[in-house]
Amino acid sequence: MRLGSFATAEEAALSVARSPEGRAEAKRASEPPPIPPMTREQALQQAQAEGITLRKADNKTGYANVSKKAGSKIKPYMATWRWRVAIGSK
Repeated sequence: MRLGSFATAEEAALSVARSPEGRAEAKRASEPPPIPPMTREQALQQAQAEGITLRKADNKTGYANVSKKAGSKIKPYMATWRWRVAIGSK
């Protein structure tokens, strides 16, 4: 897409920055980079540093509320929280 001709490089750059694509690119550039996944050891060290106990469970992952997603190699584990809701009176 051609945005036009300009007298200076700065004026042309301003036109690019004002375009919807330029604004989207600026927004992406200002966002923090994604946090890399932790190793098993890093997660255990972080839990210890925060004084948090990881609840063990008798399942394939070894941890409560953690399941393994089939077919996912990059981030195969899913953390969920299941609420117990009681309906009615006692």
